[in-house]
Amino acid sequence: MRYSPEHSTINITLTADTITITNSGNGVAPESLQRLHERFFRPAGQEKSGSGLGLSIVDSIAQLHGLEVELSNIENEHQKRVGFKVILKIQYSKI
Repeated sequence: MRYSPEHSTINITLTADTITITNSGNGVAPESLQRLHERFFRPAGQEKSGSGLGLSIVDSIAQLHGLEVELSNIENEHQKRVGFKVILKIQYSKI
């Protein structure tokens, strides 16, 4: 909610092996997307205060619970960013 534009929609979808969170914001610049997991990384132009630790903490907690965190932009048919998506997946061990 903190990084979503005012009045944007946030959806949470639960399935047997995933939690998906989406918002209808502006997404993240492609060059910053892969770096969001890095400690202390803050994308250029960030207006909200913070230290850049949030997603690295989420990653650590997720790993402790056997989850994988996937981040991606949501794009429309014209490849314009129209939202952001976080997926938490259960990591199944290969038997």
